[in-house]
Amino acid sequence: MQALDGTFADAMRGEGADRLLRLLRTVYFQQESTGSAEVDAAADALIAARTLGLVELTGPGRCKLTTDGYRIGNFAKEYCNWIDGGRQLPEGVSADLIAGKRLLDVGCSFGRHLATFGRLGAHGVGIELEDSYLRLSRAFALREGITPPAVARATAAALPFVSGSFDVVFCRLVVNYVPVRAVLREFARVLVPGGRLVLAFGTFQEGFDFIRSAKWRGNMRTVAWRSFGLMNTVLLQLSGYQASVRAGGRMYSVHTPTWPTTGWMGRELKRQGFVMPPGGFQVNRLPVVFHALRAG
Repeated sequence: MQALDGTFADAMRGEGADRLLRLLRTVYFQQESTGSAEVDAAADALIAARTLGLVELTGPGRCKLTTDGYRIGNFAKEYCNWIDGGRQLPEGVSADLIAGKRLLDVGCSFGRHLATFGRLGAHGVGIELEDSYLRLSRAFALREGITPPAVARATAAALPFVSGSFDVVFCRLVVNYVPVRAVLREFARVLVPGGRLVLAFGTFQEGFDFIRSAKWRGNMRTVAWRSFGLMNTVLLQLSGYQASVRAGGRMYSVHTPTWPTTGWMGRELKRQGFVMPPGGFQVNRLPVVFHALRAG
């Protein structure tokens, strides 16, 4: 990932870093819904993004992210959202739930939530499959002036920890892209009895709403991928089988997208050794966040 070989990290510390990050977030969101983004070709932030090889012009006043730009655009989206939210805890997590606890952040990206968890007294580590995000965690820490978060490269379906290692497992919007049953089984394994799973995920309704509202022209790749995810969800929930597709992608080469219904997720958590906490599984509506306790 050429843009991460020092140049982007330097740009993150520069005077125009905030404008660059916010431009990349805007392009990311527009590209996801329409296939490209409307921009001011003379803007300093766009010129910087083109110099770094993060965007390319597709026509007068329009651009799209390059392969490297897509990864960094996703980073910019999450980082700017975290800043705009006051660097606060994610939905479904409270300070008393994590203070003093051994916490695992599954799919931690560049470690923004680990930074917040640590500030509030958690002993957190994170795993992330995408190497570029692990490298971005160092650029993130430099910009924030903090110690780099403790992150390692691993897959959610084979966690590199002994059983009963954690009091809390936090997983935000990852189960939509992994073998769901295998991952839930691993979450149960690494939690202590009575340990808490905090699970945020996109639902079938959200996936359907995206297909219904998305602009298809010029955006068929995203629409086709989402459509496959919805069909895969039906397959998983009816048969227990989750299909995967091996194809070159902007982040991964093997794809297993699903958008489970909340009812199915509740039943599956019970099958995998979790019990419902007082008040029920669901603690947040959008994004949907479930809490589940590891059975003793």
